[in-house]
Amino acid sequence: MNVCGLSCPGPLIQVKQKMDQLSNGETLRVKASDPGFYEDVKAWATMSGSTILQLERMKGGTIESVIVKNTAQPVSDSPISDPASTMVVFSGDLDKAIASLIIVNGAAASGRKVTLFFTFWGLSIIRKPQPQKLSKTMIGRMFDMMLPRGSQKLGMSKMNMLGAGPKMIRGLMKKHHVPSLEELIESAIAQGVEIVACQMSMDLMGIQREELIDQVKIGGVGYYLGQASQANHNLFI
Repeated sequence: MNVCGLSCPGPLIQVKQKMDQLSNGETLRVKASDPGFYEDVKAWATMSGSTILQLERMKGGTIESVIVKNTAQPVSDSPISDPASTMVVFSGDLDKAIASLIIVNGAAASGRKVTLFFTFWGLSIIRKPQPQKLSKTMIGRMFDMMLPRGSQKLGMSKMNMLGAGPKMIRGLMKKHHVPSLEELIESAIAQGVEIVACQMSMDLMGIQREELIDQVKIGGVGYYLGQASQANHNLFI
């Protein structure tokens, strides 16, 4: 499989999808150009229980790896049997949202069960871009005007430059073959990542269920803590 030209987390996602199609004991030869793939694939193999038979840096900067699929679960010292990750997405900044979704896609591609808990400003990331015909209180209408409507309207935490910053970073991502934030969200959902919106934050900010993307589950801090208690990897962004 040739994944040259793809940047993180693209190569790992492609490897995961292809390995899912193989039977136990079958091998996959991968050729990548992303310099980070050399260390990434080693960590991925450890987490997924696969075995790397070959890993070499080739002339021209490419990396070649041969991976054998093992259906046996990797041995772990963790008391949690199934590896899981949870993440609280508090920020509504474009760059932080991109970082969150890159990590999430990498975790899902490594075979981890992932829960994303969007709260406060992070809810903007999963809002639908189209206005919904809903009745709102005055406070709800104020938040509606102030908050970005969907992932394409997010600003940068640094160097927003009156909206030029987001356009610049999106242009750089496209140039370097990094999936857009919208593509990362779609990929995360396709990989089974659980998207949860904080009910309390929705109530405070006047956001209704109909305004969020269809794949969202509504929950509270109790649900998040329940998921986090079963995870061995928790982040707050």
